This record gives sequence, structure tokens and C-alpha cells, in this order.
Amino acid sequence: MKKRDYFYALTLVVCSTVGSYFITGTSAQQAVPAHSYGYQIGAILYQQKAAEYRALAYQAFNIARWQLDADSKLLSKVTRRKPRAVIVDIDETVLDNSPANAHSAKNNLPFNIKDWYAWGDMRKAKAVPGAVDFLNYAVSKGVKVFFISNRDEIQKQATIDNLRAVGFKDVSTENVVLRQTEPTKEPRRQSVAAKYDIVLLMGDKLDDF
Repeated sequence: MKKRDYFYALTLVVCSTVGSYFITGTSAQQAVPAHSYGYQIGAILYQQKAAEYRALAYQAFNIARWQLDADSKLLSKVTRRKPRAVIVDIDETVLDNSPANAHSAKNNLPFNIKDWYAWGDMRKAKAVPGAVDFLNYAVSKGVKVFFISNRDEIQKQATIDNLRAVGFKDVSTENVVLRQTEPTKEPRRQSVAAKYDIVLLMGDKLDDF
């Protein structure tokens, strides 16, 4: 396995472990049958209250930091023509939307775009544990961070404001890359890859990889 593939694969394993507890993230993408609200409430409470959830999130970002450091050690041994970058998803990867999911579950509401936009406009999502420290560390090492999300482009300014409010550095219209017309994130990832050497991909779902 190539060194770069190793970074991707390890991050996938770690983030998939954490992602198993990010169940409510899917509710931001699709309607939830009424019979599953009890399950949703359990998942939301786990995300908001469980020490294990926080420990898993810190574990994922700590391992990501170790891998970034390992990649940094290669810089003296290889010649790179492109600067380095880390790509992260936003929702349930670096921002916690569980209050919005809790509101929907409490009121027996399926996902709807009006409420989702309203939540985003509030700019009140908190950071996932460990996310701010890791990404700001990456920035301090000269690594460019790209926030690639399937939030709609109309949410861009509110998203930038929220990311800045919780403490992320180097957040701008350039590196917050939201969905316009393309159905997947892959064209946006490839656009970054054309100019940067992608060291890590981080997300809570398989299509983040």
C-alpha cells in the first residue's frame, strides 16, 4: 500500500468508528420514518451526553494529528511539487448539529429544507470535540484545510460565520466548498487535488472518501 493510501485508509477506519455514533448526521440529509424517532432520540442523547462519544471524537482527531506529523517527516525525504491539504466534511465531522436533530425528534418532524436552513442561519452549531485543535494545528504547519460539504451554496456565509465563531482559523469563501449543482463531492475533491497534495480525508460517511 502506498504511503498516501495508508493515510486515507487509516483515516477512513478511525472516522468510520466515530461515524457509527454520528447517527443523527443522516437526518440532515433525508426524512426519518415516524417509528424511528425513539432511536433518533437515543442517538442524539448519546452524541450530546456520552463521554465515550467525546473520547472517540478526540481519538479520531489525535490519530489524524499523528498521521499529519508522520507525513511532515517525509517532507525532508521527498520533493513535492504541490502544497499539502486536508479535506474535511462539515456536518457531524467538525460541526455538531444535534440541537437541530433534537428539535426535529421532539416535534416528530422529518427533515425539511426550511428548518435546516433556519438552523444554519442561527450559526449556533458547536464544534465536534477535537476538531478545532486539530485543524488549527494543521494550519499552523502550513497545511491548507478545505471544508467540503453537501450543504447548499445558499448557506455559505452562515456556514463560514459558524466555523469562525467556534474557533477555526483560515476559513474563507475559497476553502469552504459547498454544493452547487454536482450530486457528489468528488469533483470538488478532484479540484483540490489538482493544486494540492491531499494528506487526509475526514468525514462521517463513506461518500466523504
